[in-house]
Amino acid sequence: VTSLGITYGKVGNNLPPPEKVLGLLDSLKSTKVRIYDTNPQILTAFANSNVELIVTVENQMLAVLMDPQQAYQWVNTHIKPYFPSTNINGEHPHQLVVMSQYLQFLSSTKAPFWINAYPYFAYKDDPSGISLDYALFNPNAGMVDPYTKLRYDNMLYTQVDAAIFAIARMGYGNIEVKVSETGWPSKGDPNEVGATLENAAMYNRNLLRRQLGSEGTALRPNVYMFALFNGDLKPGPTSEK
Repeated sequence: VTSLGITYGKVGNNLPPPEKVLGLLDSLKSTKVRIYDTNPQILTAFANSNVELIVTVENQMLAVLMDPQQAYQWVNTHIKPYFPSTNINGEHPHQLVVMSQYLQFLSSTKAPFWINAYPYFAYKDDPSGISLDYALFNPNAGMVDPYTKLRYDNMLYTQVDAAIFAIARMGYGNIEVKVSETGWPSKGDPNEVGATLENAAMYNRNLLRRQLGSEGTALRPNVYMFALFNGDLKPGPTSEK
């Protein structure tokens, strides 16, 4: 595996300033971070540090940035003032409008395809049919993919390989797949089974152990753990905050 990173969201009312976050990341020895916008405070605070940043293009900007001139202006405004002092080494669009065109672009630029992979949500939707141990990387009987005949002992790698095979079926098997988000909720709503602090700790601990041990799927993707902070102001179910 190349690395294990962490996501840094700002949807909360009790979050420390970026300068203190940088110190926290240093104590965690985490040098790869994904943010959900191009927040100038974060980009400025992370300058001249050893942190590699992946920034996110907001959904409302996707249609605008299909125009090359607008995309050029966006980079000049949101990226160029901070680069290379701030090590920005990737971007991640929230939603893919035209998949085939996007894959063609990634293939031509030799850029990776980033996915968010969450075994928890598959488990939550079918707790009687999916083993909790299988979702948490704990010892289990595993499963064999009926098409590839490959055996998997955890759901995350199944999800990642599903994306790899789907992209390959579209003719882009040369594109590297990396995980931009994964994790397990430490708290959930009453109907969100399995969202507990104990399960979250187990998932993160087992994932970290496997990644540091160079275990993984065939492409051994980079993984960004969700998230550095809980976002108490983030809308939606408790498990997604």
